[in-house]
Order: sequence, then C-alpha cells, then structure tokens
Amino acid sequence: MSLPSLAKVYASLGSKTGMRPSDCAASRTVSYLSKSFHARARHYLDIFTKFVITQSFKTIIIVNPFLDRSMPVQLLVKAKRMGRTVVIVTRPSFKPHIIKLHEWLSKAGIKLMYHKNLHAKITIIDDSLSIVSSMNFQYNATAGISWEAGIVTINKETVDSIKASITDLNLDHEISRK
Repeated sequence: MSLPSLAKVYASLGSKTGMRPSDCAASRTVSYLSKSFHARARHYLDIFTKFVITQSFKTIIIVNPFLDRSMPVQLLVKAKRMGRTVVIVTRPSFKPHIIKLHEWLSKAGIKLMYHKNLHAKITIIDDSLSIVSSMNFQYNATAGISWEAGIVTINKETVDSIKASITDLNLDHEISRK
C-alpha cells in the first residue's frame, strides 16, 4: 500500500470513529486532534503508527525520548529483520533497564543515536510520511492509557523539513558509560 493511501486509510478510519472528513484531512495533511475522536478511539494514534511501521518499504526514523519494549518498539525490530533501515534517536540513559533495551535494539541491527535534551516525538516512514505527536514508545502511551495527539503529513516539503530538523541536531552515536 502506498503512503498516500495510508493517509487516506487514516482519514477513513477516523470517519468510522465519528469524525467528519473535514476534521481529519486537509489538503495532503491528515491531522489528529479531536476530543470526540479520543473518546471513541483512545489509542488510535498508536494503531496508525504501528500500521505505518509494518507497511514501510525502506526506512523508518524514530525520534522519541522514552522507549520500552512496547509493541511499536517490537515492530521496529521486526522491520529491521525484514530488511528495513531503522534509526532511533533517543535520550541517553544510565538506568540499567534502558541500557539493556538499547543493547537489545543495537544487537537487532537498529542504529541508535542520542541527544540529551530530546523531547520530540517524530516518526518518518520512507521519507514520505511523518507523524509528529505526543506519543512516547512506551506501554502507557501505546496501550490507550494516555490521551495522545499528533499530526500526520505526506506533504513532501513538510516531511523533508522535519527530517532536516533531525539531521541538523548534534547527535551522539554512542554513550560513554564510564
């Protein structure tokens, strides 16, 4: 399925939750920020994010300060095993469980990069679709416990601009644990 089609799926699924098309799609940008949408589909942003990860063709870039072994993270490992390039930009941590998680992701072949002041939550799929949201890749954010909101775009200029904002960061490729 092409990424423009994915955005249409997102819009159509939004309409099934009670949103009007005008609430969900504008031009080539699909947005998600509706209390009524939240009330009917609390974890819809999570469902869509997991869907686009599984439908990627080449590259997945994740910017997210807080990760655990939630389903989106497990899908990233699966995508890597299927030959996708997966890059995660996250916060460095010296907590043992986070170190273990990062080691597991690295061992799976996922490239980890670090920025100590990171707070953004961004997903870029195949340089064609971007999600900018409040959702961390943790169980409490991806299981419908927290109300999350975000914007999805397939506008090429916007996706390129979002990607450039990531590549412009001064990222560390490794953490000194000494």
